[in-house]
Amino acid sequence: MLYACIFFMHTLEAQQMAAFRTENSTAALFQHTGVAKDINQGLPDRWFDKPIVKDGLVPGLLIGDGLATYDHHKFLFSSAGLKGEIVEDYPHFHTSVDNYLQYVPAVETFTLRFTHLQPAHDIKHQLALFFTTTLIQGIVVTSLKYAVHEQRPDGSDFHSFPSGHTTTAFGGAMFLYEEYKNSPHHWVAYTGFPVAATTAALRLYNNRHWYSDVAVGAALGILCTEASYAILPDIDRWFHWKHPAPDVAKENLPWLFLSKQGR
Repeated sequence: MLYACIFFMHTLEAQQMAAFRTENSTAALFQHTGVAKDINQGLPDRWFDKPIVKDGLVPGLLIGDGLATYDHHKFLFSSAGLKGEIVEDYPHFHTSVDNYLQYVPAVETFTLRFTHLQPAHDIKHQLALFFTTTLIQGIVVTSLKYAVHEQRPDGSDFHSFPSGHTTTAFGGAMFLYEEYKNSPHHWVAYTGFPVAATTAALRLYNNRHWYSDVAVGAALGILCTEASYAILPDIDRWFHWKHPAPDVAKENLPWLFLSKQGR
């Protein structure tokens, strides 16, 4: 999980730096020639530049990893085997920090509004995104918990898969990233992911979840947040709100759902 989180952050950083270099190169060309040109026009997209490849890759890996290690199924390890090792090494570990830590990335997103950092959306749209994500997560996670009916490692109930805490934490981390990825101090956008990974780890050490639960929960959190950004223009139309200018909306829309922008 930690390695996947680090890889995810590296992927996002690489995408952002590539976009930054392209923007600067285009601006320099315009200043030199006085004519704006689309240097990529007519060039075919490489397979790794396709949005669904770049931005579906990490959630897909997390879901695949979770399903491959489900129960006693062994990929590099099994969820049951990992849980046995954790219980053996830390039999009396317990903390309630994860119950609060899951909300830290989302709280940070709203709190940063009171600093000099400028988020991608105003408070009205941020609240709409937050509540939409929460609604989607609630529907998806609750439905899966009752459909899969997986018993928790501690035997307390049969609502183990997927981890709601992890979904909430990674959903908040993605929310933080999308709102502050273009700020001058863009490193702030990545601070939610270590917090989310810590939340997932604590769910394992608290004996409340299997590894497969938190791996799939992390992927669902990312995807649910991106889904809320994708339907934000529809929310604006429903409530007759003013949506950001087309260029701003395109810039802040997660790549996985860029196909919706041309509707």
